[in-house]
Amino acid sequence: MGARSLAWLEHPTDNRKVGSSNLLGPTTQKQVDCGIHRVFLLDVNRVSVGSVYVGSDHAGFELKMHAISTLRELGADVVDVGPFEYDKEDDYPEYAKRVCERISGTANRGILICGTGQGMERAANKFPGVYASVCWDEFTAEVAKEHGDINVLCMGGRTTSPEVADRIIGIWLNSPFSGDERHRRRVKEIKEIEKEHMK
Repeated sequence: MGARSLAWLEHPTDNRKVGSSNLLGPTTQKQVDCGIHRVFLLDVNRVSVGSVYVGSDHAGFELKMHAISTLRELGADVVDVGPFEYDKEDDYPEYAKRVCERISGTANRGILICGTGQGMERAANKFPGVYASVCWDEFTAEVAKEHGDINVLCMGGRTTSPEVADRIIGIWLNSPFSGDERHRRRVKEIKEIEKEHMK
């Protein structure tokens, strides 16, 4: 299956780039017009993506299935931890646990989706070695990775469209941690708090 091109938007009013042209590695870039936005389509044939564990509750189930399809088209080794069918009575902490137990202490990454992403974020951050953030657009995805080096992406099935989710996933997977001293210092401080209180 050929890799799909993903799009990302420049800021519609001040032309500030939300992402950068190398987010998905070496690319062939094509600019197209889309109303007041300028959209760049990125060739993702050369993306290198490792293992990604994905889970949701009922509110995130539909977006989870879409995200899995996107990840596979990007070449990721995807592990779906459930649910495997829609169940309006299921609870998000169970699926956060299934993902985060496989992330903690490893180089793996995870995606968790509930109604808003907030419940999944709260549950995920209870696990040592898991650094989760809710992302709802391209800018928050880029900052979460470049400044916070998150390894679990949380999204809202009721707040995020499939098209925006595609862009969030592409940016999060391929934005490097900046490594700037201030960000390394702050991440280290978070890990020290974790070490002190998660015993």
